Amino acid sequence: MLIHHLGIVAQSLDEALNCLPLEKYALVEEVYDDKQNNILYFLKSEDSSVFFEIVVPIDDNSSVKQFSLKQKIGLHHLAFKSESITNSLKYHQEKKGNFQLKQYEINVDVFGGKIKTGFVFANGILIEYVENV
Repeated sequence: MLIHHLGIVAQSLDEALNCLPLEKYALVEEVYDDKQNNILYFLKSEDSSVFFEIVVPIDDNSSVKQFSLKQKIGLHHLAFKSESITNSLKYHQEKKGNFQLKQYEINVDVFGGKIKTGFVFANGILIEYVENV
């Protein structure tokens, strides 16, 4: 299974850039996520081997607002490339301490356009599966 990206929550893009070995020129796309009330900043590592998703809450209804208040900045989730969200989520169904969270679709040009995502909380780790539509 391939890592698709690392999801990091921060209170602002500048805050994230102050903590990570990334520069603003690495920003390849900015997406307004109206389903989760976040701004998503997608950056590529210098050697283009890893994507970073900086998730910034836009209001109190944000899916990551509480995380950002508590942590300020931190690793939020690991995302894996998936050929089938359904099959990836099934893998976790029978495992103790694993439970499925939300699924949704969003358009991210840098990832090829429309993608499906599915989240699982697996024994303390938030995992996102990403499937191209």
